[in-house]
Amino acid sequence: MTTVERAEQNASDQDATVVLSSGQSDIESPLSVMETVAADNESFNETFVESDTNGDGVPDTNLEQVYDALYETNPQAASSVVYRNDGEYEALRVSVSTKGGASGNEVTEQMRTVAGTFEGSNNLRAIATGQPIVFKQVQDQLLETVVKSLLITLVVTFVFLMFVYRFLHGSALLGFVTLLPVGFSVAWILGTMYVLSIPFNMITGLITSLTVGLGIAYSIHLSERYSLELQEGASAWQALQTAVTGTGGALLGSAATTVGGFGVLAFAILPPLRQFGIITGLTIIYAFFASVFVLPSLLVVWTRWFGPRGSIRSRPSSFKFGDETPSTDDD
Repeated sequence: MTTVERAEQNASDQDATVVLSSGQSDIESPLSVMETVAADNESFNETFVESDTNGDGVPDTNLEQVYDALYETNPQAASSVVYRNDGEYEALRVSVSTKGGASGNEVTEQMRTVAGTFEGSNNLRAIATGQPIVFKQVQDQLLETVVKSLLITLVVTFVFLMFVYRFLHGSALLGFVTLLPVGFSVAWILGTMYVLSIPFNMITGLITSLTVGLGIAYSIHLSERYSLELQEGASAWQALQTAVTGTGGALLGSAATTVGGFGVLAFAILPPLRQFGIITGLTIIYAFFASVFVLPSLLVVWTRWFGPRGSIRSRPSSFKFGDETPSTDDD
């Protein structure tokens, strides 16, 4: 029972533990229940005092007799902290109320510290549990699943799109180039979450999948239009101009309306919902930027080394998107 007292003191020292108006921590343990019952019952109080050989207020001998007396005096209170099976006492329960604003990580770490008080004491073993801790474990497992799913999605999508582009355009590398900006947008959103101190959890982890989905869609639209223009005989610069100003304009309208829809959640009262709105809006913006600013440069590099012959023609320094007659002199 001395170990239980140390655990109570350890729990009282934790920041996540609720402190009552009386100044005492909200903790229920076999010792606290015994003290309460002893204050109301003289017979149990005698048993309680007799088991305390050193006068520190904590029973240290004949604990089984104390448990028996506790069950006889107040079975309901006793069963809430001492588990008895066929007359054998098998487990004790220490309940610590935690603050509602404490994070799952904070509660889990601190309660495991409290449970560690029992380790090495007369072969005792303690397990920290409870709703916040269970939720934390579930979230960690779900997050691990989300991360694995994201990696699998990226790999499968890269392989699939490279196969499709090899079949349709004769270049698997074009499929790889088309998906490369998606990796940039994922990196950008993760970096933004770090800067804004937004945790990578189950909810925000799912947003990275949204980044992949939108980024692929935007990139495929632009890449397909670019490839189509090349097939019709346009130079790389002309094809790029048509793809970015035409398809890119349509993507801008689509991205703007989608950002507006999700962006409203940024004004939500609930922090998780607000974070979801902010990250989702930024995700769509990054996916759009990657497709219209990063992808065109990659497409030109691909065209220079692997594209149709003659597609790359010198571009005067004065050429701007919108010019109708860029130079046609071959390099």
